[in-house]
Amino acid sequence: DRRFDPARARLLFVPRGKDEFVLDWQSRSDRAEPWTPREQPFVHHRVKRPLPPDGEGRIAFISRRTGDWEVYTMAPDGSDVVNLSNHPKGDHFPNWIAGGSRIAFRSQRAAEGDGWDRWEVDIDGTDLTRSALPEGLGTQDAGMFPQVHPSGSWLVYAAERDDELDMYVSRFDGGGERPLAHAAGPDYRPRWSPDGDAVLFVSERDGNPELYRVQFDGSGLARLTDSPRNDRYAHWSPDGAWIVFASDRDTEDSLELYVMRADGSDLRRLIEGEDRESDDAVVLVEKRRLDERPSAEHRAKVHGEREAVFQHAPVTRQVGQIRR
Repeated sequence: DRRFDPARARLLFVPRGKDEFVLDWQSRSDRAEPWTPREQPFVHHRVKRPLPPDGEGRIAFISRRTGDWEVYTMAPDGSDVVNLSNHPKGDHFPNWIAGGSRIAFRSQRAAEGDGWDRWEVDIDGTDLTRSALPEGLGTQDAGMFPQVHPSGSWLVYAAERDDELDMYVSRFDGGGERPLAHAAGPDYRPRWSPDGDAVLFVSERDGNPELYRVQFDGSGLARLTDSPRNDRYAHWSPDGAWIVFASDRDTEDSLELYVMRADGSDLRRLIEGEDRESDDAVVLVEKRRLDERPSAEHRAKVHGEREAVFQHAPVTRQVGQIRR
């Protein structure tokens, strides 16, 4: 069962003095069995975090303007750019956490080979810490871009096994892994729906990148786009009613932004893109170029209500507002 079941799962809170406490997610198969604790419970230290962005918020993004990929934030008008990661190894995929006072990102700074770890940092650049990942994730083999279920109990990710790139679902502790919507051809970049009942993903099972959705249990597979070119970088609106994505379906040399309903209907183009022949993409706020640097930013995420592009895709007032 993907939903919280008090008979089979519980979260144990254990205070450790004034500034530390432990959260231990415990489980069991049925009511008669004893509780099974995690081998390494989450130890939390109470710290004073900086206040989250107010007013128009800030944008988190990555850039290689210094020669390597770093995580930055900036104001919605493109000013006040701050480097938060500051490391020669690659830092990618920032996400707002802790109510907007902290950013989580993926980094190769302390991993072996082609592996990576999850790191977190306050938005003022302090308290940079490495956070634990379930065993099996964070390696080249076991999973790229894991997404946490809204309940916090499950992960969905793409992993290469036996030369096949497929999607998998597992419990957050790494157990109970199962394939999701397996087919010939790569499946990747899964995204939970806001209610956790469905997964949006990119698949090349029909020859080119198209968008699909499938229910949590693997049923109800549906193809949402049908274009001879490439549809990708998809995201849900906060209410789950809309999907925004990037595509080169109407042009051969640029990615443009599109929005459609969650069932694939009512497709429309939002914003025209820029030349995509380099690794660069354009970050926009209210359809304005934020940063005129030749190495423009991509994978931006907004903490505020402005329109913006992240992973070439926008969250707009039309499809929902970003959490402040």
